Amino acid sequence: MRGSSSGSIQIQGKQVRIGDGSILLVQNQGNQTAGDITINATESVHVVGKSPDFSSSSSLINETLSSGAAGNIIINTLLLNVEQGGYIFNRTFGAAPGGNIVINTDEMGVNGFAAGDPSAFRSVSQILAASYGNGKGGNIAISTKNLIISAGGNVAARPYASGSGGDVTVKADTIQVTSAGAPTGNYFSLLSTASFGFGDAGNLLIDTRKLSVQTGSRVSASSIVLGNAGSLTVNASESIDVSGIKDALNPSYIGTAVRPVGSYAQLSRANSGNTTINTPVFNISDGATVFVQNLGFGKAGTLHINANTLKLDKNASISASTTAGEGGNIDLRIQDILRMRHGSFISAEAGGTGNGGDITIDAPIILGLENSDIIANAVKSRGGNIHIATQGIIGLKYTNLLNPKEVPTNDITASSQFNLSGTVQINNIGVDPNSGLVELPANVTDPSQQIASGCSANQGSRFVATGRGGIPQNPNQHVANNRTWSDIREISAYRKTGSETAQIPLSSETLVQATSWHRNTQGKIQLIANKSSASMRQALTCTGVIKS
Repeated sequence: MRGSSSGSIQIQGKQVRIGDGSILLVQNQGNQTAGDITINATESVHVVGKSPDFSSSSSLINETLSSGAAGNIIINTLLLNVEQGGYIFNRTFGAAPGGNIVINTDEMGVNGFAAGDPSAFRSVSQILAASYGNGKGGNIAISTKNLIISAGGNVAARPYASGSGGDVTVKADTIQVTSAGAPTGNYFSLLSTASFGFGDAGNLLIDTRKLSVQTGSRVSASSIVLGNAGSLTVNASESIDVSGIKDALNPSYIGTAVRPVGSYAQLSRANSGNTTINTPVFNISDGATVFVQNLGFGKAGTLHINANTLKLDKNASISASTTAGEGGNIDLRIQDILRMRHGSFISAEAGGTGNGGDITIDAPIILGLENSDIIANAVKSRGGNIHIATQGIIGLKYTNLLNPKEVPTNDITASSQFNLSGTVQINNIGVDPNSGLVELPANVTDPSQQIASGCSANQGSRFVATGRGGIPQNPNQHVANNRTWSDIREISAYRKTGSETAQIPLSSETLVQATSWHRNTQGKIQLIANKSSASMRQALTCTGVIKS
């Protein structure tokens, strides 16, 4: 578009396909804002592949070459696929701002690459908002149910010169980012904002139910040259899983980083942004990492994680690291448990002249097993500080080691190789003893079941309870000194019912005088008297009753 008039492209259809290197282009060469590219498709939009000679990618492009702003790219459909090196680009080459990319869909995929394309960067499928001049790059806003970025696909906002980059906002039910299927080399599936120039990168905001980052893929806000990195915020209402590696040097990760390439590593004073993650369940495993990082001379940001459970397993890590600048900080707020196993670690280390970062952990239970560590070490400057508030630490203990990862123990350390060590402060929060008390009843047992039955003659007797002896009336009261004795033995074993037998005492016979004699067979004299009269039996009473 030249002059003052504004052009636009509008497509309405059921299924829209852009393939074989075809291009839908709005180019602004004037001083007015360009028109938009708008596609409304009731079923699907496919942007697929390249021309046979790889000179042209199937594309939707809205760009500005002059002082007028670029227009927007707007897509409304049920299904959007960008595949085999297809592009959706919005870019500015001057001082004018770039336009935005707005996508509303149910299912969305940015997948794969163009096999055989000699350009690694141009071969992958991309949705990109970029600035190649002084103007600010546009934003990307995606609203979808399910988003899949795979096999080297990219969704990104980037400045390549002095202009700042735009923001990326994604709202989705599920998001999966995986490098499975990507070719070897520098092919990674990305959801990111990044600075490839002097301008600052924008921010990345993700709102989702479930986020999965796998096989060496990346979700990041970063700087590759001299601009500052943006900030990254992830809100996942159900869970986040970060797992796996692409190769030994390329793990899956979520984070903000300054990673200047080549000679820029000696020049960069860029600062890394913050990373904030909120989710109930956060799993990091199989060599994956979550971090803030600065490999230049600037400061690393702060990593904030708020979760119910945080689990690190199989060489997983959470880190805040610098090469020369101030160490980044780590702030973990965990509601239930922090678990580290199989060589996992939490680290706020500084290389060179940087100070170690601070680590703050608030978790009821902290578990570290199988050579898992918490580290805030430094080399030439002081070590960082570690503050832990917990009800219990299992497996981990404080040590003064410079190389805790090389020692097969579970360590907490804040050492410095050539300077002062940091501090380690652990606050064990006790359990309120009153929380476990239960108010006891006044009558511990039923007295009516503790009295033995008597016979009918004892019905006029009475039983007097004088108290509970050594047991106070309330568990919170002291036992009195003048307490009475109480027999608290269980007497039910003695309460047996059996047959009753009356004992009749034998009465003695009355002595009578001998009236005759005779000689017995042995020749001895024996006196003989008449038998005494029969005695009367005594009357039965209760005293004569014995239970058998």
